[in-house]
Amino acid sequence: MKKETNKLTFRNVVDELKESHSTFSPQLLYFSLFVILSLLLAYVLPLSLIITLPFVIVPSYFAFTSTNSLSTLKTPEHPGFFTMFGAYFSSLFFGGYRLLIGLLKTLATYVASNFIILIIFDVTVFTSLPEYEALLKTLEEATDTATMTESIESFSNALIANEHIYKYILLSMAISAVLAAFMFIHHMMVHSLKIRRNLFRKQKMPIRQFHFVDRRVRKDNRSFLFGSYTRTCWFIQLLVVLVGVGGIVISYFFLEEFNVEHTLIISLFLMFLVSLPFLNYLSKVHDLLYFVLANTYEDTFATLTLEFLTKYKERIGIAEEDAKKIEEFLKMQKLENSENKEENKEDEEGK
Repeated sequence: MKKETNKLTFRNVVDELKESHSTFSPQLLYFSLFVILSLLLAYVLPLSLIITLPFVIVPSYFAFTSTNSLSTLKTPEHPGFFTMFGAYFSSLFFGGYRLLIGLLKTLATYVASNFIILIIFDVTVFTSLPEYEALLKTLEEATDTATMTESIESFSNALIANEHIYKYILLSMAISAVLAAFMFIHHMMVHSLKIRRNLFRKQKMPIRQFHFVDRRVRKDNRSFLFGSYTRTCWFIQLLVVLVGVGGIVISYFFLEEFNVEHTLIISLFLMFLVSLPFLNYLSKVHDLLYFVLANTYEDTFATLTLEFLTKYKERIGIAEEDAKKIEEFLKMQKLENSENKEENKEDEEGK
């Protein structure tokens, strides 16, 4: 596998995919089974996703991508799916996807999008309904606090009682839930890149301590990452959005009892099915992106650690001699990374 590429394109990824002979492997099969079984359970018990998402789906995704990545290394043996499934819960990888932050982003997306969609419905759909106008008029005529509270309660009950309006409210919530799911998937993809660091580097470190490095690298290379994802994955993103919308439409018109939970699960199931043929491709995209930025990650790690030592070495009580040794090691590491970059550049130019 190439260690560095000036510009990641669809053709680069396909060529690497052909070279690695990626197929519907056992690890992809296991991941698919875990996801499908989790979604089937969630269709019956929606709250089960609270357990299956962090403890089944995400670890199995990690196990699939990590075994895929490690299979490219020239070593006689590679760890299997279930070995890496367990490794996800070690300090080297657990917390790498920042699930709590992802869930908060997901919740914020749901609330914000639901608010905006309801405003759009209020302006475009609800104003054409006489019963909605009557409800608003009743609410406007309320003068004192007690009457206003009673009017709001009556207004809410009337909305729920009105099947036509209530279905639009459910539609707004369903659209928001699918948009929130898109946000969570995006969050997972963004944080998948740095996971490769402990897969490919001999000197490993707890992934939680690598967040600040990853944040700086993504900030400094935002245009490259955005351009690479757009060039290589735009068609997958488009398909996922289309089937997500399709899941909402199917649920709205064909479910006997339209509700948010079943709509979300149906959309997620369709999104997974349409992305399944491209999961090896997406895994390869992340591998190649990491190799492009591998030296940048290490260089940034050395730079930020040096900055931290310079600023806080007295406060944290580290001996001057030890601090100098660490600084010398980090400077040597930065020099080594710079030399590696030059060698990779010369190799690319030679080709």
